[in-house]
Amino acid sequence: MSKNNNEINLCIADVIFAITAEEGINLRLAQRHIAFQLNKQDNILSGEKVRIRFCHNLPDPDTSPVNIWEVTGDSPSWKVFDYHDESRIFLYSDSDEETIIISLKSGKYDQEIFIKAPPSGNVEVLKYPMDIILMYYVSMKFSLLIVHASGFSIRNCGHVCIGKSGMGKSTLYNLAAQAGGSIVQDDRLILRQTRQGWFMYPLPLSEKDHPVREKICRLNSLFHGPRNLAIPLTGTVRLNQFLPHIVHFPNWKGNYLNQLNLVGDLLKTIRIFQFFFIPDITAIQYLQNGKDPGKSHYIPPEKPLPSTIKGFRQKHDTFYLPG
Repeated sequence: MSKNNNEINLCIADVIFAITAEEGINLRLAQRHIAFQLNKQDNILSGEKVRIRFCHNLPDPDTSPVNIWEVTGDSPSWKVFDYHDESRIFLYSDSDEETIIISLKSGKYDQEIFIKAPPSGNVEVLKYPMDIILMYYVSMKFSLLIVHASGFSIRNCGHVCIGKSGMGKSTLYNLAAQAGGSIVQDDRLILRQTRQGWFMYPLPLSEKDHPVREKICRLNSLFHGPRNLAIPLTGTVRLNQFLPHIVHFPNWKGNYLNQLNLVGDLLKTIRIFQFFFIPDITAIQYLQNGKDPGKSHYIPPEKPLPSTIKGFRQKHDTFYLPG
């Protein structure tokens, strides 16, 4: 059931979104966000917070837009005007009357993010793609990456699985669920760097999503194969395998460079494997126990690479870089 009020607090990836509205604007919580809502008794005074305010009119900028970038063809489409110290995002629905405008002050996270409500006065909080855009915007402060991937944990080992469409991200996710693993999301993950390491969280996409965090131990680039086999990747091959699955806005240059730095740290911290697997329960057994009926070679993520594999990579991998 959706809830209506003028103040909503959500917690996504351990970031609190404190959302308020001016009088006369009614905030409506989408079904997919209900599980992420903080109740009034929850302590929202502590913790890292992003303040968002829906208002009737945005503060007028004193400069003209210097460039425009946009995405069209999808519903809703969106367009961004970049100012010297501000970006304005226009989200277009099928009806021009429901256009939503977001005002972002570049690099000033202690200020509110202003969002102009549509004339109807009824607002669905963080309506797609507003949630992804705002998560991307705050990524520099909170060290976040949004990744097209599935994620789960088996025996306290968190697995992030990437791959092209049809390579088995959802298949492996469902197999992990059947095996009693802790599941996070099967399509979009938020990866966050903390003092305790890298963690994965779900990006709310449907009613089944719920708040959960799992520490990342291993990255898997998926391929179907005749047997279960994990091959550790080294050098820039790691970047080539992982970068295409990052959700980013390349025109947002400052944020994009920050995203690249985060990816570099992630790949230095977490080992990535090219994982060929049979799409059945033996793949999960392989990840759990380090072996499968085919007795394929397995390397636990916490152990160093065997010298034979290091030598093979250095000799045969033209992109090889030590690391």
